[in-house]
Amino acid sequence: MFERSDELAGIRPGLLSGPDVASPPRRTTGFASAVWIAAPPERVFDFCLDVESIKAMLPDRAEEAPGWNLEARLGGVYAFRYWVRGIFPLTTVVRIERFDRPSLIVDLQLRGLFRYWRHTHTCASEAQGTLYEDAVEFATRFGPWVDRWLVRRDVAAMFAFRQSRMKELLELPR
Repeated sequence: MFERSDELAGIRPGLLSGPDVASPPRRTTGFASAVWIAAPPERVFDFCLDVESIKAMLPDRAEEAPGWNLEARLGGVYAFRYWVRGIFPLTTVVRIERFDRPSLIVDLQLRGLFRYWRHTHTCASEAQGTLYEDAVEFATRFGPWVDRWLVRRDVAAMFAFRQSRMKELLELPR
């Protein structure tokens, strides 16, 4: 189980979250996708931590959960609420596990839709821009077969939307 510090005292794993959110279950499913963005890595990195940018990258309505603020540092905790399919509200809480500006962010879901969710954001300088990659390791309560053959398709669609929006917003003239 994740450590309960004062910072995490109000966080309980969600109904669908696993009982031990910090340790991966025996079987997880992975997904990775990359996109080239005509912007420097520092700008892409900072974009990934900006509250308004996070909201713009989600396909459904999203907002910062009341009482929480993004702390862009190792161990920082952030919570946001979004509406799945525009109907079902879901609060997700993540903790930043690794933070190496401007190249790497790894966040771990402490509460949310998935039993386990670890998301790695990588920004690498390439051809006067940034090669940005999202890589996730996840598990639901429905088991590895459902994760691999059904849920992974939704995860891929979510990241296709996310990366398309990132590219669109980051390549706008400043």
